[in-house]
Amino acid sequence: MDRRNRPGLTFSLSFLDVMSVGLGSVILIFLIINHASEVVSRQATAEQAETLQRVQAEFDAREATAEALAQALESREEQLQGARARLAELRRMVAAEEDDDSGATREEAVAALREEVRELERRVADLRRESMQRQSADSMFSRSGEGRRQYLTGLRVDGERVLILLDTSASMLAETIVDAIRLRNMDRAAWSRADKWQRALESAEWMAAQLSPGAQYQIYTFNEQARSVVEDSTGQWLDVDDRGTLIDALGRMRDARPGGGTSLHNAFGAAAALSPAPDEIFLVTDHTPTAGASGAGRGRVSPERRLQLFAEAARRLPGGAAVNVILLPMEGDPMAASQFWQLANVTGGVMLSPASDWP
Repeated sequence: MDRRNRPGLTFSLSFLDVMSVGLGSVILIFLIINHASEVVSRQATAEQAETLQRVQAEFDAREATAEALAQALESREEQLQGARARLAELRRMVAAEEDDDSGATREEAVAALREEVRELERRVADLRRESMQRQSADSMFSRSGEGRRQYLTGLRVDGERVLILLDTSASMLAETIVDAIRLRNMDRAAWSRADKWQRALESAEWMAAQLSPGAQYQIYTFNEQARSVVEDSTGQWLDVDDRGTLIDALGRMRDARPGGGTSLHNAFGAAAALSPAPDEIFLVTDHTPTAGASGAGRGRVSPERRLQLFAEAARRLPGGAAVNVILLPMEGDPMAASQFWQLANVTGGVMLSPASDWP
């Protein structure tokens, strides 16, 4: 038989054809994947560069703010020293006038000097109070350095209109119901130092320290009702650049006393009443709601009722607002984590159940 007509030769050639086509396909796929990887890598690099530029811009802005505060504080200290020196001089003059017996003229001079002394004392007190406020501002805004952790947790405060909602219900005092009731009935010195409550306050302060220059904000506390911590500002936006108002707001927030139930219905309703609507909401809480629009009812609130109240509250949220949740621990509410996670996920926010050392 002719060698060319043998079946084995045809099979060998077909096998080689198949192998060649297969090898070519593998090489083609490899080239496509490699090219796609390069495109993805370039996109990732561009995104990282953009993030780095944004972080650098925020850092520069906060550094400029810190320098301005330091210069203002130094200027106020110089004014304070000058006022103290003038006050001491006037006191010496008053003492000298009192030793000089010159009748009505002496009395008039002493009265005038005493009035000037009182005015200077008021000025010294104002300068001292302002100096303390600026020192408090330096302390608070030093937290901005710790804000780098926001890029690790995914929790970023970069909205143009930011609403901070701080739960001030009784449960915010402790992780167990018994301890919360016990602390609620104690004096201020005891409940104000509660670990859980301090963590809630520090979380809100951390978020305030991350507010972008030029942004607007509001800080509401809520239990069965929701209200701004700044008097007569409910429903209005405040400017971040007004540091005095921001420091005052955080001080008033610390004065809040936890108590009562939790109405997310009224908290989210207050958020919806802001005009224009917030683009970011930061909620510091520890459980699903126990109250609706009319406040807390009597007796224990069942898990089913809590879920119903949560769903009703979620419907009151303003559209377009990303809800970020700081969920602190609380016994007896196993559904809280999943409900708040779903809420954050649907609105484009983040839910964080922080470690004991955060922030």
